[in-house]
Amino acid sequence: MGRKKIIRLNGDNYSELLHDFSNLFKKDFPDGYNMWEILDFSMEAWNISNLKRIVSDDQFMAATGLSEELGETYQLFKKMMDYKVVHYGDFNKFIIDYSFELEEEPPKLEVVTGNMDDYMKSIEKFEDYEEELEENIVNRNAIILKPKKPFVDWVKKVEGDDEAFILETKTYLIDEENVPELWLEDNFPDLFERELEEWSVDEDLWPQNLSFTIFKKWFKVDFSIMVYDMESEEISKDFI
Repeated sequence: MGRKKIIRLNGDNYSELLHDFSNLFKKDFPDGYNMWEILDFSMEAWNISNLKRIVSDDQFMAATGLSEELGETYQLFKKMMDYKVVHYGDFNKFIIDYSFELEEEPPKLEVVTGNMDDYMKSIEKFEDYEEELEENIVNRNAIILKPKKPFVDWVKKVEGDDEAFILETKTYLIDEENVPELWLEDNFPDLFERELEEWSVDEDLWPQNLSFTIFKKWFKVDFSIMVYDMESEEISKDFI
């Protein structure tokens, strides 16, 4: 049984086109793909199929390295391109970007379209943006601590400070070669003591057992393996 063609169009409504095109293949994506990833994938399949009018898709994908980048989804990408050419061939605008009107229920998809020059310029702009980000990557991973209620209650008991101030997060940078989760398991006592000392240097007022279990009950922990410095001024460091 062939795949049903779905087009809910009024003229050349590319918002509905992208919505329907992505929905046609939604079940074909590997587990774990979210709505945004499916739309990004569908948008690129749509745009590259448009380029087949100028060069073959194999030539284009080989030149850009897409076949290696797509990996196991390469065949799905090819299938979507072929389907687009056959069933949506008359719609030859490129989809440059998309967004959702989240205030509407259900959220409304809006797209920006353009010609091939607009599409190529958008690629160049994105590559410049990625290059700029790469230049600003700091060679550190990050561990972010946010106090939970037990820590807040303890601070109020020993210090009586404002809760909003107590709830401020702290970020600890570590060597990028370290896996943050593993580093934390080995070094949490140092972070725990730093957090406690900020509010009281009297160790008699600290929890009796500074275990990893207590640490996780007292702090919400987030990790980041990509840290960017978006300023041109050099980072200064005060040793304490």
